[in-house]
Amino acid sequence: MDTRKALASGSVLKFPGMVCSIEKEIGRGSDSIVYKGSYPDMFCRDDMHTVLIKELFPYHPKGLIYRAEGGDIIHSSLAEAVWEMQMKKFEYGNRFHIKICADHPDSAVANFNSFILNGTVYTVLGYTSGRTLYDEIMHNDQSMHTLIFRILSILDALSIFHREGLIHLDIAPDNILLIGHGLNERSMIIDFNSFCPVKDVREASQKMLTSKASYTAPEIRTGNRQAAGIPSDLYSVTAVFFRCLTGRALTPFQMICRKPPDVSGCRMLSEFPEPAKKHIQRILAKGLAVFPAKRYQNVMEMQKDFREFGSELFKYSS
Repeated sequence: MDTRKALASGSVLKFPGMVCSIEKEIGRGSDSIVYKGSYPDMFCRDDMHTVLIKELFPYHPKGLIYRAEGGDIIHSSLAEAVWEMQMKKFEYGNRFHIKICADHPDSAVANFNSFILNGTVYTVLGYTSGRTLYDEIMHNDQSMHTLIFRILSILDALSIFHREGLIHLDIAPDNILLIGHGLNERSMIIDFNSFCPVKDVREASQKMLTSKASYTAPEIRTGNRQAAGIPSDLYSVTAVFFRCLTGRALTPFQMICRKPPDVSGCRMLSEFPEPAKKHIQRILAKGLAVFPAKRYQNVMEMQKDFREFGSELFKYSS
């Protein structure tokens, strides 16, 4: 049970030159809590800038990392190893986030600055008013055409990081941000604390690698780091596609089964003929292959199959 106590609404964080007020918590992960907040413009003092504030606050199963009455984050000596590991991941992710913002400003939420306060670290991020793919799945129906468009957009966003020599290792609906609507919608991949250079992942400690039920590739979950790489991320994208297609997350059995789950009877495919259903089954079979060598090896290869399916949809809809 997650007993971490978030900052209360109205709490004030006195960062140098940027005094921020907390509005509300909007999400949390294993290493941090994210808030919506604001700070006053230094010239137009009555006007406020809306931001996201990410607080390093790792979850500890025994509650050995906690918030004191005054707001400070405290960790006991028994949690020192966990704290140091999460601090390194937070710093590591922040460095890559800053680099991505500089090299590809349209592909990531702005990273304004980081501050040490309350015994921990805070990063102030741009606020996009986007919504997560998880929220979209939970609250809105989507057509097959919209789903294919989104998967292609997610792959476009992911390709930027792969070109930089990075793999994300935590692709899941709650880490995909949708900005805009319709044909103007685009995807951003968030949570930089899980990233790892491809060249380093095989030497990384298992504790440094993020694992998320229903989305993390088998080689990451089992600790077979020698097999980790770009196909690991593409497994996760396929798992996201399965969730959007069926409304269900992959089960542990489905993730180790040699055959992909049968989706021919799912509602979203009901209006399409057998060739279209078989095309989807081929995508799932390749994307969810247990062995990385049998999966898609790069984003372009996966996009090709989705674009071909998109062309088939247009034909069936005409």
